[in-house]
Amino acid sequence: MRRPQRLRECVQSLAKQTFREFELALFGFLQRFQPQKIVVLTDGGSEERIRQSRAGLDSIGLEATYLNFAENDFYVALLRRDVSFFETVADLLYSQIATAEPHQIFCDAIEFYNPVHDITLPLVLRAADANPQATLFEVPLFIRPWRRVSTTRFSEFQLHLRRVVFVII
Repeated sequence: MRRPQRLRECVQSLAKQTFREFELALFGFLQRFQPQKIVVLTDGGSEERIRQSRAGLDSIGLEATYLNFAENDFYVALLRRDVSFFETVADLLYSQIATAEPHQIFCDAIEFYNPVHDITLPLVLRAADANPQATLFEVPLFIRPWRRVSTTRFSEFQLHLRRVVFVII
């Protein structure tokens, strides 16, 4: 892994790769806390998105485990009510969490914005049985002005910086 670059260079690089705003925010968080493990559930819609993700993470000295599910397969499984598909995803995620033994797990919050992002929390809740002592944090992707936002900052939490798992769609 290469040594992390300065944040400005990383953000400029990611911006050229057409990352969304919430991905830039997540990128900054990942750069700051350098989690022990990052698990990416889907291809983000294309192989190009995986390539962009790898390049971005590499630029800050991080790697991810890609479970290589096509994002479209999540939509199809939701429409078909294919519980076995989601059990398979949760089982793979369970093994990742069991191996990492994290103190904290971060995943997308349910926001009723994107059903594929919203399904992340139930998957993580099932998989978190691999390490029931871990504290689970839901990370909102969008903060709407009409929602009350907590004033608690991540810096106020005592994070075990290397014992963290991020689960990303």
